Amino acid sequence: MAVLETATRGVMGVSITTLVQTGAGAANIKFETSGDVEVATCNLAGTSFTGASGVLTAGAISDDTSATGGTIEHVSMYNKNGDKVAEFTCAVSASEFTISSLLIGAGDTIGCSSFTITVPAS
Repeated sequence: MAVLETATRGVMGVSITTLVQTGAGAANIKFETSGDVEVATCNLAGTSFTGASGVLTAGAISDDTSATGGTIEHVSMYNKNGDKVAEFTCAVSASEFTISSLLIGAGDTIGCSSFTITVPAS
């Protein structure tokens, strides 16, 4: 099995950051249904990710104070052009995104307290 050195992981992390920052709109994460329908959107501020060792930590993440509502199946990250960059699992426990309830009502406030992506060594 290949093992990626820290410098390689750092370059990959910088590439992900560059991809997320591509475009003129707002980079964001969207809580979505199994059919990729938006349930809620949280914008990623300015330079959304920092970190050069392959561990990327999001900066400020705004709450969605008026969610569309629905049942969350996964979370997707979009760049500033609205292109999907990555998709993550979401559940009430033991998942890449953990949330207290997958059923979100229209008008609910949804937030994300932290968001980290790790480029694995192997």
